[in-house]
Amino acid sequence: MTSRRTREAYSFVAGTYIELLGSIDSVEEADKSFISEGFEGVADVLDVGCGPGHLTAYLNGLGHQAAGMDLVPEFVNHARSTYPGIDFSVTDIASLSGEIKRVGGVLAWYSLIHMSPGEMSKALQRISEILVPEGVLIYGGFLAPSRTLFDHRVTAATAYSEDEIKRLIENAGFRIRRSETRPETATKRAHIAVAAERT
Repeated sequence: MTSRRTREAYSFVAGTYIELLGSIDSVEEADKSFISEGFEGVADVLDVGCGPGHLTAYLNGLGHQAAGMDLVPEFVNHARSTYPGIDFSVTDIASLSGEIKRVGGVLAWYSLIHMSPGEMSKALQRISEILVPEGVLIYGGFLAPSRTLFDHRVTAATAYSEDEIKRLIENAGFRIRRSETRPETATKRAHIAVAAERT
């Protein structure tokens, strides 16, 4: 099962991951701007797959009421101790349901990359269900000319074309508001960010 494989893989490298990528300083300035601008006017945000919690804390610092959830206990424990006062929970994206309190925004920043296309479609649908009407989804992930499964440093991941990721998001009940891409470099894969509104 993808969730179990992903949880075990990240648990194994959690300490190193937190050290290298668990700070807001590790986030590109363009990405911070995309996220902050996308959630303008949104009161409460759920950071789905929050990892070490740095983006959740960033959103709280901007004035949003942000909470984080992740399937990796080590990440959630770190987030709780590092950012006291913010609500973090050990929750699998795949188990999201309509029973969760509806929110105005959801951040899914590189948190769906290890899912199969089918699993990702279901996760996007669940995200749509917990957003209020006209609620905002901000997605970040890997970009490729066509769907590509590759050996991510932690566990297998998928990169999508711009058209395919937009179609997956639209099929889950969203209208695309904005997208931004960044080409591959010597050290990083190509990137895509999408801001979408629940219809």
